[in-house]
Amino acid sequence: MTEAHDFWSAGEHDLTLLSAKAGSDDMFERWAAAFELGETRDPASVDLLKTLLGDDDEHVREAAEVALTKLGHGDEVSRARVLERSQQLARAAQRHRMRTHLEAAPYVAWKLKPVPIPDKTNMWIVEAMLFDAIQVEGPVTGSRLFRSYCGGARMLSSATVSTGRLHKALESLLKQGKVVRSDDFTSEHHERWVLHERGTPGVVLRQRGPRELRDIPPDEVRAAIAASAGRLGARGIDRDRAFEQILQFYQAERELDLVGKLLANEWSGLMV
Repeated sequence: MTEAHDFWSAGEHDLTLLSAKAGSDDMFERWAAAFELGETRDPASVDLLKTLLGDDDEHVREAAEVALTKLGHGDEVSRARVLERSQQLARAAQRHRMRTHLEAAPYVAWKLKPVPIPDKTNMWIVEAMLFDAIQVEGPVTGSRLFRSYCGGARMLSSATVSTGRLHKALESLLKQGKVVRSDDFTSEHHERWVLHERGTPGVVLRQRGPRELRDIPPDEVRAAIAASAGRLGARGIDRDRAFEQILQFYQAERELDLVGKLLANEWSGLMV
């Protein structure tokens, strides 16, 4: 039995253990407890979350706010705090808003936060961190997911972060059924997987946002090309037209060589 199974056995949550973790001296355990309390959908979690609203760590407080909102107790959260967060997201979306002929949802990025070195913490915390990022950004590529986690780890330590334990945490989330893949399943490399929370769409057409081009899931790029082809009344689209539409939709005019390489490799099957 893995460490995480103490909390996620058969998809269930142990409120006694979560209560203990909510009172831990470790901020990461308190954060993970707040996150998981929101996943329980259990009214008994509300009182625990209310105590975490006054936590010393801002990331724990924010996780408690999000969790209370999930449980239908958004009124317990400071209205000013909620307004501040919504304004931050609106400003971020505006900064990355694209001038495009297609309407697309904004890409909301996972808020970078300090995270523990994977090899030095409980696997349950690593899984909770990855699951949180997938909920926010999914469908998301494994490479972006791991890079985001490593970026958070470097906020606390300059040590090299091994992704081996991140791979195991991701495999555990998939095995538990919390996360599913929406890629073609041909790659054994975790970085090339495309992941989203179970019950959510596997493909979502979004603006580029802060993503690198290679971070955009291939099927999302295909959706952008298909939408462009539909607008043009075309039954199909060749490589040159796909190249043009990608440059325009993702504002990649300064990345001509990279788009060409991606179309020749990772995106080679995108012609519609």
